[in-house]
Amino acid sequence: MKWTVFGEDWGSHPSSTQHLFRYLSANEQVVWMNSMGLRHPKLNAHDIKRLYTKGKKMMTRNASKHASCYCEPPLLQSVPVTPPESRPQTVLSPMALPFYGFPPARKVNKYCLSRQIKKAQASMQKSPHALWLSLPSAVDVIGHCDEEVSVYYCGDDFRALAGVDHKIIGRMEDELVEKCDLILTASEMLADRFPAHKTRLLEHGVDYRQFAQKRSKPTGVPHTKTLGFYGQLADWVDIELLEKIADHYPSWTLMLIGAVHTNTKELLNKPNVKILPPMPHSQLSAFVQNWDIALLPFRHCQQIDHCNPLKLREYLASGTPIVCTDFHAARAYQSAITLVSEHDDYISKLDHIVRELGQCSNQEKQTQRALQSNLVKQDDWSQKAKLAHHYVLCALNEKQGITPPKTFNSKREVCIELR
Repeated sequence: MKWTVFGEDWGSHPSSTQHLFRYLSANEQVVWMNSMGLRHPKLNAHDIKRLYTKGKKMMTRNASKHASCYCEPPLLQSVPVTPPESRPQTVLSPMALPFYGFPPARKVNKYCLSRQIKKAQASMQKSPHALWLSLPSAVDVIGHCDEEVSVYYCGDDFRALAGVDHKIIGRMEDELVEKCDLILTASEMLADRFPAHKTRLLEHGVDYRQFAQKRSKPTGVPHTKTLGFYGQLADWVDIELLEKIADHYPSWTLMLIGAVHTNTKELLNKPNVKILPPMPHSQLSAFVQNWDIALLPFRHCQQIDHCNPLKLREYLASGTPIVCTDFHAARAYQSAITLVSEHDDYISKLDHIVRELGQCSNQEKQTQRALQSNLVKQDDWSQKAKLAHHYVLCALNEKQGITPPKTFNSKREVCIELR
């Protein structure tokens, strides 16, 4: 099978789509289109710089080839079971205008993008062609890229996601749901919003070996007891709660790793708060494994209720004790983590875990870590890539009349034998 993927900028934030196509690119033909964005640009330094970078790449018709030749991909069974150093054979910068509220701009985008895709696909061997859209802003290319099956992969609630033009992107998502052949969602809450007959649940995975295999303590981890969080410090993170935690545990270090996109002035000025900038995904496991407690201090909001954060399974695989704001996707693991509901006292729950850890022997701690880590052992991204391939192949066969349409009573992931 060959794929055209509209996703985030390849090599930037390690999104679920990128994790999946690290595996699928190993044996499949993939054209990757970098991000088209989800809002109109504003007159600020960040957006002007991004527009300049995108425009420069667009004007130079930036396309990088990573393979000089390509063999016909083997069947699904050959998807590798260990993380490969694979990436799409072709990475493109979109020839598109980020003005999705204006019909003329959308028509121009449809014409330019479909030409880009057809040109990139022309050099590939003949094979079934799947169009994979991770962003609603790419809806207009459906039916214009010579694809045989179209997929909407919904990894976030775009109607609540910060930094998105919710009204415009919401309308585009409605169009996308109507046009596409298959919808894959990262959480049950998202799946419930879409038509049951063409929606399947594809929950996030984890680089299990990377996060579960013991790593040596990196130099950046302090020698004090440490509470940690990695990810963007944005509006959906409870910054006030982090301030209270830092004040409540003055002899502990509160370690944060990630970019800052909200007001954190008071938090970062506290003497026991240590922040590191975003780092390569492969380095995060060594930090979280060497924290005493990992935190997921989210605000209670629609975006968090519908999310299925990648770091949840990564924290679990590391074996590090977790104290987490209660949200739907986390409840499947409530036997191994501490959930804090909206009416609970986060710090009281945290105190309880601290006391429990102080009373446990090293052997008991290791046993608990192993039990926690094993909960996500079967959720490796290699297995998620196989399942994604299976769902897309089934949708293609149904569309072509090779197999009759199936009616599912549940959008839960199916149990299939993938040797």
